[in-house]
Amino acid sequence: MKNFLAHLSLGILPAFLLLFSIQTSQAGSPAWNLNPSCGDFIGTADRTLPSSDTIYETNYRSGTIGVFSLSGADLGIFGMPSYPTGLVFDNFGNLYVSSDDPAAYAILKYTPDGSFSVFASSGLNDPHALVFDSAGNLYVTNSTADTIEKFTPDGVGSVFADAEDGLNHPVDLAFDTQGNLYVSNSYGASVEKFTPDGIGSVFADSGLDVPYGLAFDSAGNLYVSNYGSSTIEKFAPDGTDLGVFASTGVNSPHGMIFDSTGNLYVANNGNNTIEKFSSTGVDLGVFANTGLGPHFLALGTFTPSHLHFECEALTVQGTSAPYKRLRDPNASGGAYAVLKATVPGEFVTYSVPVVAAGTYHVKVGIQTQNNRGIFQLAIAGVNQGSPQDEYSPTIGYEVRDLGTVTVTSAGNLAFQFVVAGRNSSSRGYSLAFDYIDLDLAQFHEVTAEVGLVSDAKQSWGNPIWADINNDGFLDLIVPTYSMRPFVYLNNSDGTFTDIRGTCGIVPSDLDSTDWRGFAFGDYDGDGNVDLYVAESVYGAQLKRDLLFKGHGDGTFENVTVASGIETSSAVG
Repeated sequence: MKNFLAHLSLGILPAFLLLFSIQTSQAGSPAWNLNPSCGDFIGTADRTLPSSDTIYETNYRSGTIGVFSLSGADLGIFGMPSYPTGLVFDNFGNLYVSSDDPAAYAILKYTPDGSFSVFASSGLNDPHALVFDSAGNLYVTNSTADTIEKFTPDGVGSVFADAEDGLNHPVDLAFDTQGNLYVSNSYGASVEKFTPDGIGSVFADSGLDVPYGLAFDSAGNLYVSNYGSSTIEKFAPDGTDLGVFASTGVNSPHGMIFDSTGNLYVANNGNNTIEKFSSTGVDLGVFANTGLGPHFLALGTFTPSHLHFECEALTVQGTSAPYKRLRDPNASGGAYAVLKATVPGEFVTYSVPVVAAGTYHVKVGIQTQNNRGIFQLAIAGVNQGSPQDEYSPTIGYEVRDLGTVTVTSAGNLAFQFVVAGRNSSSRGYSLAFDYIDLDLAQFHEVTAEVGLVSDAKQSWGNPIWADINNDGFLDLIVPTYSMRPFVYLNNSDGTFTDIRGTCGIVPSDLDSTDWRGFAFGDYDGDGNVDLYVAESVYGAQLKRDLLFKGHGDGTFENVTVASGIETSSAVG
């Protein structure tokens, strides 16, 4: 979009807003340009979803996504592709980001597990706005090409509309509740409307001055941000111009979005802020200060499962020795950072943004070499993991696992790497860092902690859960390679008690040596859980399946014979 900026002499352009409410995650950045040049042109995806409490915005020039709470608190940033413009989530929590990098126009897809892939790289020319229709097709504006490209869910693209349909440097996209698609023409000073069948017409061409952002309120009125006049224009659902909605607090506006209570958020690229307005147009002041070249904004709930930070892109809080950022195509982001330490005790401290509380698995990517030292990591002043030796006779890249850390609140964490010494074979104390990964520890082993311990050497079959004492908490039976399973009673406080010796689930004289299948049910309809056990048999050996009647207090009674279950030599 450099040509567009040069033509209009407008400088840096503002951001767009997006409302979102699905859990998702931010994946690691691929090896894109680390230092994009100035000049930006934004596109937006307008998608209004309920129950949102976090705002995201793309920063075109710094190649990041900023995250803010609804109170305006800065929750940190994430590294993204260079020149990120469009931003949109699908209904499965996947994040799509368009990159306006002329060297590699692309739409990247980030999944909740932290992985990413190129969703599309063809049919793109200066890609900006992203938006999904109700069928899951993705639309993107190609500003320089005067087209809108449509991609199926599996990434197959085709031209949805072009200049012959009235497009003139299209920027933003928004769907109304009837499935009509609206497009802002930044050169044509108009908003085009396309029906679901693709028939286009002019929706509005008055009160517009370099129109960019589009947003619908709950009544179906369309709001358009005017970059040229720094105003927000309001239009009725039939296209009637209702006049200027806001002008104070607006500075070269781009993206806009409404929250669930009707407040409007506007991305001001002119002064790198997000301004907040009431539903009646009252300026509520600066909501947040953004990064450089803000573009998209997204409101939503975000619980990341994977956070990836390139060390060379992180903010350095402090360092006691010379610190450099060096390029290397073998590094994860095409570069790494070096602390030129000469004695033990020297350090570098990074500010690492974490947007959600939780327990995270910490991994650090390093570059090994024959002049490297040993480092100790401290997070928020507490040592994390054991000292790590970066020495190697050859240059290479490795990943070091430093265990888990619990973050009690979102915000920037201090990661300090201190020189602890050096290998006797090393020629120096320098340290080199490639990236930091934080993976949300959604599960961790608590077997012994909660009382699920036994002397069994081998389990047999699948554990089964049921409330055997009617206290509202699930209890557990674990089959073993014997006739007697382990029975664990839930103590209702997250711990269990082994009641195998008192529950009454014991073998009888006719049992074989293998209890193969376990199933809970209520065979007599008394509201208490009963247990059926299927035996196995070998050769001419007799076997009898077992039925244990539950008394609703965690104890059982063997009623196999009384219930008429006969012996058999059949296998199973």
